[in-house]
Amino acid sequence: MKPPVLLNANYAAFLQYLKNPATDAITAHHLKRLLFRMLGIYHGASLNQPASLDFSENWLPDNYLQSSELTLGYETPGLTFMDVYFLNALQRPYGCHFLFTGVRPWRGKARRLSGQVLCLPKAQR
Repeated sequence: MKPPVLLNANYAAFLQYLKNPATDAITAHHLKRLLFRMLGIYHGASLNQPASLDFSENWLPDNYLQSSELTLGYETPGLTFMDVYFLNALQRPYGCHFLFTGVRPWRGKARRLSGQVLCLPKAQR
């Protein structure tokens, strides 16, 4: 599978996980906050004013984004939501690698994106 297809499948699975009643409520709360931050970053870069959306966690952007926003805008002048999602997803493995090994896979200060999801060792999950 090509990366854009995998990324969209990952996003769809992420939304399904958040909708699943069996998902731990605290985990869902933190992941929804992360999702809303990514949406806010995207809107801040692409809209003239903030969108009027329901951020009460009763709503998810599963049918909100257009197909053009769910494609990677790599090497294009425009930014898509999937670009923001990709950058956030790319940062996760780097952060987890550092937590488990103490070795930073980047140079200089630790870099953070919109928010950090804590990566716990298997024994603590």
